[in-house]
Amino acid sequence: LKGRVAHAARSAAQLSHHLPRAGIPGVTRGAMGVQLWMIALGLAMLLHAGCDLMAEKRAAALANEEMPMGFNSQVTLEVLLGAALALWGGIGEFKPIRISDSKKVRWESLHARPEFHCYSNRAKLIRPLLKANMPTPPTK
Repeated sequence: LKGRVAHAARSAAQLSHHLPRAGIPGVTRGAMGVQLWMIALGLAMLLHAGCDLMAEKRAAALANEEMPMGFNSQVTLEVLLGAALALWGGIGEFKPIRISDSKKVRWESLHARPEFHCYSNRAKLIRPLLKANMPTPPTK
């Protein structure tokens, strides 16, 4: 009996790599992961709102009426909720920005030579030309 239990435990451990993980798309990852069901539901709501608008336009054309300028309140609400749901489902993990925590030198600063940075330029020579040629602004 002990041998069978040990064999079943080994088999379960070997098969566990076939189970879905949080890194696989479509599998929800807690509160703040990409959740495809929310994205799909939001897109379905947007598609349904578009179909409703097309049906409303078709019905107005068959009745020889002019299409109203505003949208139906149900369509507007469905578009807003669908867009919000799809955007919320697409939010991924928030990660902190840590610039000062870097232990190794970043690639941007590998070849930086602060001794050669020049902070004075030739723009200071333009000031006398601007003063001579530009009118002075009015004062109060």
